[in-house]
Amino acid sequence: MPTYLLVFVIIVVIALTYAVSAAITHRRLARKFADRQHLTSMRNYVLDVSTETAFVRARFDPPIPTSLPAEEQIRLAFRNMVNVDWNAAFALQYGYPADFDMSSVSLGDRMSLSDPRNQDFVRDFIKNNYSAIGHEMFGTTVSGESVTLVASTSGVVKDGYLTGLWGTMIDKTALKNAESELRGSRELLSRTLQLSPDAVAISTRDGGVIIDVNDGFCALTGYSRDEVLEKSTVTLGLWQDASRRQELLSKILETGKLRDEAITLITKSGNPINCLVSSDWVIVGTQNCVLSVIQDISRRTH
Repeated sequence: MPTYLLVFVIIVVIALTYAVSAAITHRRLARKFADRQHLTSMRNYVLDVSTETAFVRARFDPPIPTSLPAEEQIRLAFRNMVNVDWNAAFALQYGYPADFDMSSVSLGDRMSLSDPRNQDFVRDFIKNNYSAIGHEMFGTTVSGESVTLVASTSGVVKDGYLTGLWGTMIDKTALKNAESELRGSRELLSRTLQLSPDAVAISTRDGGVIIDVNDGFCALTGYSRDEVLEKSTVTLGLWQDASRRQELLSKILETGKLRDEAITLITKSGNPINCLVSSDWVIVGTQNCVLSVIQDISRRTH
């Protein structure tokens, strides 16, 4: 074997050895944090961390045999889990005061076992060797409000028993609510567009990507809704004169609106149509968009 190749192989072996050693060390440290003999270290750690991220260490009393079927382990996890250490964010996420004694709050008090999404969360935790990274869990505050959390947990298994776990949780409820509101506003906007007898399209300011159209637009251009969504007007070849598009884009960037501007569109079948377009800025979600109302005036010009 050439000397340079031998050196390369040695370097690769050393790197792999180091990576495996680091992974083993990380796993051992994780286990130690959840161990009772390292209670002081864990307590000091969780009390000093960011108030936005919830930390918790828990034990299962009594421990859960890992030889049991997964469904039985899930049932026992909800019944036997006892919080041992936590930070203020953990209590606050469930609507309790920051200094509340969370040892009296069981997993079943925080998460509904009847919710199949929570069952899936614990099932995946068991399946992945008692570890779960970035999974959603769905809880309930002390006042009965729903919360959506992104959780990462690491279990402690000793002699065939799940004895405890430690984990982190980030509250995603506000984001979930915002996503729901956004979907609702998009649905309302889409229904509103259908009320117009004229062709209506909403496209992004940057790139002209179409995000919604009404039936009038489809009737005018010959394209179906699915054919135009997420495509730019340029890609579709809707503009007969690309320079006219650029002229109108510059005008709306300057004035914020267009009124009865003459354009010629090309239909799906390749036919030109003389139209008038009026446009305004709108914000859809967090995107700056252009709402355009297009009238077919071909019949007027003949």
